[in-house]
Amino acid sequence: MIVQQMPKNRIDDRFKTIKELGHGGQGKVYLVTDTQTSKKYALKRIEKTSEESFRRFRKEANVLKQVNHPYSIKIVHEKITAKDDENYYVMEFAKHGNLQDHDYYIKDVVMCLRLFRKICLAVKAAHDKGILHRDLKPKNILLVKNKF
Repeated sequence: MIVQQMPKNRIDDRFKTIKELGHGGQGKVYLVTDTQTSKKYALKRIEKTSEESFRRFRKEANVLKQVNHPYSIKIVHEKITAKDDENYYVMEFAKHGNLQDHDYYIKDVVMCLRLFRKICLAVKAAHDKGILHRDLKPKNILLVKNKF
């Protein structure tokens, strides 16, 4: 198994790494800037390159690409080639973190209902493509915008 270090400052001469945002079971997520547009994105890299983790990483990217909905995170660039190569995908940056990080909506029933509706619409878009989100929880609800 190959464990990769912090990515080089520039990835494919397009994305400049700013900082690490977090890590999970199969990879790390970095804040990057697109040197062509100056826009910020999140770049997810696979860390463990076992056959199973590579398969799951590739499947995750394919699922994100299939669900084209205003309330779903979009992939803007990817490089997923072979198990032992540098593999990553670049997605919208959730600059407001995730739902678990916030509680400003809790005492506002209207805002809660608006938020719940948007989550349901995003889940429905995935279901319409035959995709089940198997880990739906506040930590996995990413907030690209601050208001609902």
